[in-house]
Amino acid sequence: MIPTPNSKPCSPLLVTGRISGQQTQTFQPPAACLQMTTIEAFSRDVRIRRSFAGQSKAGGGSRSAVTGFSQASRRRLKFALNNITGLDRILTLTIPGDLPMTGTEFKKKWSAMRRFLVRRDLGGLWVLEFQQSGAPHLHVFLNGYIAQTECADAWAKILGLSSGYGAYIERIRNIHAAKRYATKIDSKVAPEGFGKVGRYWGTFGGVKLIPEFFVSGKTTDIAPLVRTVRKAALKLKNKRIHDRGMVGFVLPDFGPVSQKILRRICSKSYSDSTAQ
Repeated sequence: MIPTPNSKPCSPLLVTGRISGQQTQTFQPPAACLQMTTIEAFSRDVRIRRSFAGQSKAGGGSRSAVTGFSQASRRRLKFALNNITGLDRILTLTIPGDLPMTGTEFKKKWSAMRRFLVRRDLGGLWVLEFQQSGAPHLHVFLNGYIAQTECADAWAKILGLSSGYGAYIERIRNIHAAKRYATKIDSKVAPEGFGKVGRYWGTFGGVKLIPEFFVSGKTTDIAPLVRTVRKAALKLKNKRIHDRGMVGFVLPDFGPVSQKILRRICSKSYSDSTAQ
């Protein structure tokens, strides 16, 4: 029997390590482990995740220091930008080229600016980049309005500069162009001497990546749903969908259609089960 949809969305996490576009786990699970599958339909994309109940992920231990903007991080950033809704403005924060600053110092400045934005009931997604001069700057996708003068004065005060410096905000007119610009790789190479760069992107202010509809259960029960969604996506997109095996895969630009399919199938299954 196909399980009915849960009443609550899954834990609001950013794209997890299992869905990095590559098979990251190669161990053979014990027979006692129960393989689970989750279908998550977001505003634009669909994500199929597989895991084993009672089995910890491969690896573990302390997370190593971030040394660069990897392809896996870029895929997760693209997924987040595609599926987090309500980001209609972009704020650019810069610093003077003659103001030397390490990675740790710059992140402290951004942390102070982030608290300023949150106090004004704003949230969003930020992306770190570097200018040709090596100076860091930020692109911040926001979910609400704030005056540019207010942002510029606050940022200048944090930097210890004269008022009204280094902050420019505008409405996003072409979201697809903005996403392509934010995910480019060539501007995300930290210069020598910058030190600990840390994360290249993240969310703040309560903005999270949460599916609009999801179904979760044993892999044997969810498999018919996965096949139905894959076949529908193949028919609509006319291109092969690569199943990454145990770790799962993503169906781009198929979120709204998949939600209709999943709701219809799950509602029928629930009606049949209650009628028995």
